[in-house]
This record gives sequence, structure tokens and C-alpha cells, in this order.
Amino acid sequence: MKPAAVESIKFFSSRAKKLVARDIAAEAITEQMCRAWWKKDALSVSARTANGTLAVVKNVFSMLQEAGSIKSNPASKLERMTLRSSNLNVPEKEDFRRIVEEVKKAPILRKWQKKGLYSEAADMIAFLAYSGLRIEEARRLAWGDIGKESISVPDIKHATSRRTLYINASLAEVIESLRRERRGNSSDDPVFSIESPRKALTNACIRLGLPHVRIHDLRHFFATSCIEAGIDIPTVAKWLGHRDGGALAMKVYGHLRDEHSKEAARKLTF
Repeated sequence: MKPAAVESIKFFSSRAKKLVARDIAAEAITEQMCRAWWKKDALSVSARTANGTLAVVKNVFSMLQEAGSIKSNPASKLERMTLRSSNLNVPEKEDFRRIVEEVKKAPILRKWQKKGLYSEAADMIAFLAYSGLRIEEARRLAWGDIGKESISVPDIKHATSRRTLYINASLAEVIESLRRERRGNSSDDPVFSIESPRKALTNACIRLGLPHVRIHDLRHFFATSCIEAGIDIPTVAKWLGHRDGGALAMKVYGHLRDEHSKEAARKLTF
């Protein structure tokens, strides 16, 4: 199998383990348990992630059934989630700044927050939006990966390789904020101590009355901002970690480039 496929299966398998809180006999897992797990898991992640996890669960039960360990597949009747529209959900830049500021305010409401006004969730949200990194790439990022001008990104899509991302001014400010709150001194220490700022992001959008913004939408925000700034799609694709020369980025963001080109043409005079 390709490295990317292996990494995907590992990721979905780690989520599938959450079906039960502890190890129990396979035959003790009922259809009702699977339905309860699916309802909770499917609502907590994107449709693609949920469907990938469900496929792993069904395959595991199928193998157990073929081996004679169970009589029937308790997950066989679970239906895949419907994939959302391919339309991009990208917050406006002003709305994004409001979201980050709203997340920063959250610790004030938490009496157990010892760091005062500091919010790692706000910095992680801004970091993802200004770098275009996938959430799993950010989780694996260590301080030794961050240089003065660039970041060596641990590319989860290609297990044996990395890519270089050059640090822009906005990203540099976030990195400086993270350094001030740095918890470790070793280059092997992770940059982030939290798994995901998903809950903080969702709650901020609710409080502000803004459309829901997913973690992956921050990656779209980065790519969209790059294209609107006039950066060519092959370069944006390289920064995102795509290895197709920009084919996927062109498919997803091509209309933005066309709009940018039309706007540039309107300004052209002879």
C-alpha cells in the first residue's frame, strides 16, 4: 500500500478504538452500541473522517465474522454520512480576527485557568490559518522543526518525507506568542500541548453569531488568502503539501484565481 493509505488507516483505526471505553469480547459488542457510537462520532468530525472510521469498523467486524469469532456484523446497518457540498466555507478576514479575539477572551470565564488571558487555542487557530497546516501536522510539530525563516513540516500524507514552509509575518507573530508561553526547552518538545482547538472555535462562532467554521476551513482560509494576494496556484499547492503540481488546488480554488484575474483585468489600462 502507498504510505498515504497506511497513514489514513492508522488514523481511522485510532478513532475506531473509541467505539468501546475498554477491551471487551467481540461478541459482546451489540448493534445498539455501534449505533450509539456512530451517532456520537459522526456528529463530532467531518463526514469524510466519519466515513473512513466507519469503513475500518465494518472491515474489522467482517474479518472477525469470517474467522468465526462473531455470528454477525453489528455495524453492518450503519449508513455512511452524506458528504457536504464542495462549496468552500471560508470566513472573511475581519470575521476571522473577531473569532480569534473571542477565543482569547474565553479563559477569563474559566476560574481554573492559571495562565490568565493566554489561550493556546487562539494561537493554534491562528497558526493553522496562517500556515495552512493540517491539524495532525500541527500536532506533530516540534520546536526543532521551526527555524528562523521556515518550518520543516512533518507531512502526514507521505510518512518518509517533509516539506518546507516559509514563515510569513502573521505566522511569525503567532510563533513568537507561542515561544513566550513555551512549556519545554528541548527541540523535541511539541509546539502545542492541546490536541485541537475545535471546541473553542465552535463556541466562539456561536457566541459571535457567525457560521460554523471547521478546523479544515482554516486551511481553506490560508489557501484563499494566498490566491487573493496573487500567489500562483502551484506555489500554494506546494505550501499545502500537495504533490500533484497544483491539480487539486486548481480544482478547489481555481474559481478564486479566475475572479482575481478578472479583477486585475479591470484595473488594466493602456
